[in-house]
Amino acid sequence: MAKLASKRYSKALFDLCVEENILDEVYSNANMLCELISQNGEIISFIKDIRIDKSKKKDFIKKSFDSAFNNTFINFIELLIDKDRIDLLQDIIADFISCYKEYNHIGIVYISSATNLSDDQKSKLESKIISNSDYETLETHYDINKSLIGGISIKIGDKVVDATIKTKIDSIKKTLDKIVIN
Repeated sequence: MAKLASKRYSKALFDLCVEENILDEVYSNANMLCELISQNGEIISFIKDIRIDKSKKKDFIKKSFDSAFNNTFINFIELLIDKDRIDLLQDIIADFISCYKEYNHIGIVYISSATNLSDDQKSKLESKIISNSDYETLETHYDINKSLIGGISIKIGDKVVDATIKTKIDSIKKTLDKIVIN
């Protein structure tokens, strides 16, 4: 239920930002707020605390972010406080950022390999992904995982391309395990 509510709020914020032509600014504000929350957990603890009066929370938001954040974004956070949905703030922001990236054709890609890929390999891989997708740019995250033995695994959204030696060996092992010798 909470996930559905966070999706609805993030979609409403996204649509409002597109309508008011402030999408990039609010996206920047959302990223800044995520960074602030990750650096100082007391911010989110304070605004989520049910023992603290809503007006104090809204005053805190205004005083802390009025000069740094777009007024529409501040009003949105205050709305979440008024509607007792502030506990969904982090999920809403994450969903909003995802909507922004989808809207701007930014793909989020996770690539795992057994060894470090060269800059040339990374460039060719990213070019291939862009040419075979609707993405214009990529936000690429590389990971080295020695257990893969060799090859690469690529995850984009809910799709995974697994071309690792480990997966091929596991597949062969499963096939061999099925063989019955009399």
